[in-house]
Amino acid sequence: MTDVVLPSPAQTRIPKRVMTHWFKGKTALGLGGLAVFLLLWEAAPRFGLISTLLLPPPSSLPGAFWRDVQSGAWHEAIVNSLSHYLLGLGLGSGLGVGLGVWAGVSARFEDATSYIVRILRPIPGLAWVPFAIIWFGVSTGGATFIVAVGVFWINFFAAIAAVQAVDRDLIEVADAFGHRSIGANRLAHQRRAAV
Repeated sequence: MTDVVLPSPAQTRIPKRVMTHWFKGKTALGLGGLAVFLLLWEAAPRFGLISTLLLPPPSSLPGAFWRDVQSGAWHEAIVNSLSHYLLGLGLGSGLGVGLGVWAGVSARFEDATSYIVRILRPIPGLAWVPFAIIWFGVSTGGATFIVAVGVFWINFFAAIAAVQAVDRDLIEVADAFGHRSIGANRLAHQRRAAV
């Protein structure tokens, strides 16, 4: 059998000057590609290949942006978008954490909802857009719904995992300090110990 000699880490390292040269070449190539793209974009509407209503040239964008900022339309759009996002984030997170804690504490609730979760969870967020438009129209409600569905499942599964990861010794410590679980209060006891 022959001995296999592996090169030392010092022998396998790429010299710093080669890495710098490679990075500079790749960056220059990327910037060149971006410049060609912007030139083609500028030329297409200027030469009448595409209507400026469908694709305005990039040189007209800063002026249009500044007009929107001065008129207040940009600020209004940002506030509206943030309100949809924050409302959906709060609603989806609140429901996800609440139902996730309930499912983590109550095996019966988790079993009752397991098939619903298996059916609804794999549906991507974008697939809910047509339903949101049908149910809510193109409105704040539809945008809020899409954001809420997007964050619900992350919080739901994180809450279940967090509650189920609580060390059983902590629940015994809670029992030892007088937080005993009797009858219907068992769920409340487990919830207090888990949270």
